[in-house]
Amino acid sequence: MEKKTEYNIWYWVVAFIAVLFIQNLIAGWQSVAPISYSQFETYLEDGRVASDAVGSDTITGAFAEPVDGKKQS
Repeated sequence: MEKKTEYNIWYWVVAFIAVLFIQNLIAGWQSVAPISYSQFETYLEDGRVASDAVGSDTITGAFAEPVDGKKQS
């Protein structure tokens, strides 16, 4: 007699929701926080910005240490 493995649809639903939840957590850790230019200048003067990149209409920077849980602005 063969033993069949049966998968309940709810296992797949729970697994899918778990993957989405984990993905959301990871994205939250690496999220970018838009801030005003004056606030960026303040962080820059305080030495809290480790690196920056200037684009045609944006400035992106990485904090030396996370600010409010964000690594980039």
